Amino acid sequence: MHSNLYLIYGSAVISSYNSTPRYPLIKINADKITQNARKIIRMCSKHGIEAYPVLKAMCGFAPPVEAALKASPEGVFDSSITDLASAGAAGNLNMRRGLIRLFSKSELACYREYLNAVDYFFVSDIYHLKALGELKPGAAVILAVDSGDLREGIPLGELDRFIAAALKIKTIRIFGAATNHACFSGIVPTAPIIDKFVEKIEEAERKFGFEFQMVSGGNSSLIGLIEENAANARINNIRVGEALFLGTDVLTRKPIKWLAHDTFRVEAEVIECREKDSILEGVRTQNAFNEVIDFDKRNIKPGAKTLRAIVALGKKHFYVNGIRPMEKGVFVVGASSDYLIADVTCCDRRIKCGDTLEFSLDYAALMSAMRAAGKYMSYSIVNS
Repeated sequence: MHSNLYLIYGSAVISSYNSTPRYPLIKINADKITQNARKIIRMCSKHGIEAYPVLKAMCGFAPPVEAALKASPEGVFDSSITDLASAGAAGNLNMRRGLIRLFSKSELACYREYLNAVDYFFVSDIYHLKALGELKPGAAVILAVDSGDLREGIPLGELDRFIAAALKIKTIRIFGAATNHACFSGIVPTAPIIDKFVEKIEEAERKFGFEFQMVSGGNSSLIGLIEENAANARINNIRVGEALFLGTDVLTRKPIKWLAHDTFRVEAEVIECREKDSILEGVRTQNAFNEVIDFDKRNIKPGAKTLRAIVALGKKHFYVNGIRPMEKGVFVVGASSDYLIADVTCCDRRIKCGDTLEFSLDYAALMSAMRAAGKYMSYSIVNS
């Protein structure tokens, strides 16, 4: 099935018809993604830090990937071996590519033909080193170090022991060390936390007589420290995903003032709109998705009439829990597999069947929407 592509230049819309309906429609502002990438790369460069775009939320979808690569980064990270290979083909041939996600031996074997597209592999277990040494001798690895996120990574207290074992495996080479925060446990990467990470890796360098060429201090959550010139001087790399693609602060989800924010939108069609009771009295339980909808948070009394729009956008399309109405007076009540239910009672315009509503996406919604874009959902490229 071919996707329905709408290219928008100014007010002109060029469309081609095929079996994918126009709506739901994902709008991608490629220019603003490129601008964000350039601004972040430039800001970090002033502090001696290379900012590598993290492409994993794009799920290999070419338009936003190409927009990020247009900023000519020194390198990129992704969680997919095949997507890294595609990114290399579309971008600068000198660009470095790193697999940011821990791999399994079966995955390496399955994608063996693509391994030459990967310059750096994140590792946290001797198992990884042995598997990589078998399938790609000479591979460069980045040690994933856990300094507070409590997800993957070598605990700081085990780093020396791990390096001692790793250095015995001659079929790989240690290239760098990386840490991460605010992805799982939500720990803020403060200057003292990053300093402790650097202190431990520098102790290891002195003990074992080598130097980490890349010291990656974290993800978009480190941007604030870098702006304040408070990041440890040894940090020479950060991995940027959400800030680049959405222009938001990972720690607060608020817009970063110097970045563009309206980079992705989804537009969907209203297929029913009529007055209905806000909620009927009676015993309530979980819905089909194990959710208990909080009808009380707007202080609407049971039986009160509301104008309810049923939108042709549901959980089968992507993670619609992570979208937000762009129009004042539109309130998302909830969603089912096929529909989004919105209260439009207070909307400035009278919503009717056949109208469309537009929504912004958070990082989780963006990631799942990119899996659908160009396959099950139409998309448009907006160049402003």
